[in-house]
Amino acid sequence: MPKYVTAMFPLIITDGSPGFDQISQDEVVKIINQHLEMILFTRKGEIISDIDFGVGLEDYVFMQENEPALLALKGEINQQIGKYLGYLDQYLVVMDTSKVIMNQLGVQIRYRVDHLDVNEVADFLVGPYK
Repeated sequence: MPKYVTAMFPLIITDGSPGFDQISQDEVVKIINQHLEMILFTRKGEIISDIDFGVGLEDYVFMQENEPALLALKGEINQQIGKYLGYLDQYLVVMDTSKVIMNQLGVQIRYRVDHLDVNEVADFLVGPYK
């Protein structure tokens, strides 16, 4: 039986009728990466209907490598993905703080959606010299 995927946030996957906003499975990775990007780059309070949504990754760029907020960032990203992207069966967040001295911060997210056979890696870099 075919799977139907909608481009809603969060992603909705059903075995039923496709609905008016069906997307092809080829577009699923693109949509998931957009959802991840939305979570990472939206600042808390920016979405009025959900003031807890988002990480605000750009706010961490000018921090020192050992600042408590930067050290807690990976946990914050994990919490946001767990809360808003429950359709991901597995995910792993890898932080790259090696370029913090140059005001750059990298985040890699490896994720799986088993019932759609999606296994991908999304890389995000933030900073003035991307």
